[in-house]
Amino acid sequence: MNLSHMPTDYIFVRAQTNSDWDSCTFAIITISPEWRKEQADRIHFFKALEGCDSFHEAQFFNVEIQFFDADYELSEIVKGFDRKLDWCFLQVTQEEIDHLHTPQSTLGTCCICIDAFGNGQYKAWAKHSGEEFFTDQFSITEILKGYENN
Repeated sequence: MNLSHMPTDYIFVRAQTNSDWDSCTFAIITISPEWRKEQADRIHFFKALEGCDSFHEAQFFNVEIQFFDADYELSEIVKGFDRKLDWCFLQVTQEEIDHLHTPQSTLGTCCICIDAFGNGQYKAWAKHSGEEFFTDQFSITEILKGYENN
């Protein structure tokens, strides 16, 4: 698993939870061609609302994300993630993802929240406790540009 400056099928983004007993430090979002088209269509739709002071964001059900807690092996990657970045492309295999530590909570509903400026944030809620897991905000527009340039 390595952070990348070139587009890949995944992005790494910091995440956290409001849980008092569970933990979450990052998320991996699958950036499939379908995901890219869906988000581009949504951003295009929201451009009409860009000047509307009363529009905050819209939420859509989405399951293209997994939340994780950093274990010892990943601590260097998490530390190496530049704090100035909102996200970074990630070179990772499904086998590597399968070996990562997930939060103890079973996550249920998961949404992507998109604002009129092309920014996104994922939110998920634990099935039994209702505790929230969420990513830092990231620029969907910048992610999509990365694929246009390659």
